[in-house]
Amino acid sequence: MDLVCVGDNVADYYPEKNMFYPGGSAYNVAILTGRYGLKPAYIGTFGSDIAGKHQLKVLEKEGIDSSHITIKSGMNAISRIINRDGQSKVVKVNKGVYKQFALQEEDLSFISKFNYLHTTIYSYTEKYLSQFKESGLVISFDYSFKSTDKYLQDTAPYVNIAFFSGEDINMNLKKFMRFISKLGPEYVIVTLGNEGVMAFYDGNYYFQPAPQIQVVDTLGAGDSFIAMFLNCFIKKNFSLPRALKISTQRAAECCQKYGSIGWGRKIENKAASFWKI
Repeated sequence: MDLVCVGDNVADYYPEKNMFYPGGSAYNVAILTGRYGLKPAYIGTFGSDIAGKHQLKVLEKEGIDSSHITIKSGMNAISRIINRDGQSKVVKVNKGVYKQFALQEEDLSFISKFNYLHTTIYSYTEKYLSQFKESGLVISFDYSFKSTDKYLQDTAPYVNIAFFSGEDINMNLKKFMRFISKLGPEYVIVTLGNEGVMAFYDGNYYFQPAPQIQVVDTLGAGDSFIAMFLNCFIKKNFSLPRALKISTQRAAECCQKYGSIGWGRKIENKAASFWKI
């Protein structure tokens, strides 16, 4: 196996459609890297409700190794999504049982057999980063748009590839990327929505514009980008400009359909936990 994704799985609930789609940043990357040609594994904590069962079923259908997942009695994590003219926004999250996420010794042993690991700011994995690094793993970390200087200083020294969403970076972008690079990551990549993506590597900046498309749903575009970038990175003959171009194309494709990975399901039970968030 090529890559282990550790962390968050969240059912994305679209109230206007009365549907939910499997989601969560690390979960999406596991599914999508599998589709793009890698052999990933996923480790996370699932609820025992309809959302958790559906997300587990999708892992199985997609052929993702889920031998080290945990199922806990209770509600799977759920996010409420509002879509306006194609721009999707998470307006509320109930983390459910995945707040109890923890790795056991057998999980850490399993993880140490991989060469590459992807995790996120939402995944409760910060305390394991030093162990991951000591195991020789190349670590990819999605900071999304939520981070503080202290959080960055505590985590970035263990990270090889750092991904950010640029919408809330309140300083000069190039200065920010240099700051992150000095903390440790070899690659610093900032997605910029419909403008494209910027990367910093080995003292050089790279920019890739985004394709102009009709947007249906922006949710999961960043995960699609990350998944294809890691696919390119893990395979031989890596070229950063080519990886940025292909990954940006995949992100654009994601925006042309609902749900980060598809597999949407109608909510038929009016008493389901989706109605409580």
